[in-house]
Amino acid sequence: MHAHEGIQPEIKPGRDSPSAKWRRSAMAPVAEHRSGRVRTTPWETPTQIAAMAAYDRRLFERSGDLIAMVRDAGRTEPELAAVYRDARGRADAFRTEVFASWPHGALRTDVAESVEVYAALCSIDVYTDLTETRSWSPDRVESWWAAALPRELLAD
Repeated sequence: MHAHEGIQPEIKPGRDSPSAKWRRSAMAPVAEHRSGRVRTTPWETPTQIAAMAAYDRRLFERSGDLIAMVRDAGRTEPELAAVYRDARGRADAFRTEVFASWPHGALRTDVAESVEVYAALCSIDVYTDLTETRSWSPDRVESWWAAALPRELLAD
């Protein structure tokens, strides 16, 4: 047996964690926009919206019950209300960065309202209603979001 076999590399919290690596890769397009290296073209914005919707679909599909539980428990437990509010704030901040990186005139309205429209259409409640009450598949929800969000968010 070699010295390195059976030894797992230490993953340091923060920079090396899988979630930190994902955040860096997810934010890469925003960083490139800020640096001026990449210009978003009109045909790229729907693709970016579809990627965001796909992420939300996976999040709700895998953790929707937990998200709803934390939100509902937050009605009587202030600590859980803060956890839910903070998570929503981080999601809104990410969307704000993405939408703000797009060329002027790409959005139908201002960035803040676009974030609100996205949050209203692409939420755990909408996902749950469509999948549980209306028997939509997660693929169908994601496809609908990928079509509806650009119609609502992007200028004609």
